Amino acid sequence: ELDQPELAIEHYRLAAARFPSEPAPQLGLARALHKKRRTADAAAGLESYLSAYPEAPAEAHAWAGILRDELDHHRAAEDHHRAALERALSVDRSDFMAWLRKAQLHTRLGEEAQAMAAWSGTVQMAQRIPNLPPDLIGQIEEGQAQLTHWQTRIAEAVDSDVAASIGAL
Repeated sequence: ELDQPELAIEHYRLAAARFPSEPAPQLGLARALHKKRRTADAAAGLESYLSAYPEAPAEAHAWAGILRDELDHHRAAEDHHRAALERALSVDRSDFMAWLRKAQLHTRLGEEAQAMAAWSGTVQMAQRIPNLPPDLIGQIEEGQAQLTHWQTRIAEAVDSDVAASIGAL
């Protein structure tokens, strides 16, 4: 593959045609096309595969997201990243990194209710993991700060509504 990328592309294409439901040749083809800077072809092929096999592994969805991001198709990329996280969590509900990425994705997209739920679970999971690496500790602290911010906003809104209700009496 390293010395003959066109040959690798052809081999992966043949394997993908012979075994259309198998993710390995599909991912290999997408990677080989990407390596040759044929990102649009890689994305189109992988998305065709994912349309036929939506239960494909999370890695296939994640790669489709990466390819779409590189093509500046960010909305489509977000859909693929979301699907990758959902697939990962459907396989292992205790996948800490998938929960962390899901919380970060919802936060980035401004989906506060989903982000709060994901951060709440992620922070609780992190408390049960001994010796978290420093970079993860920082990310969890950011998530905890975001949760605190949202909880404060909710409490202020409730207080405001209660005060308005009392004032109307």
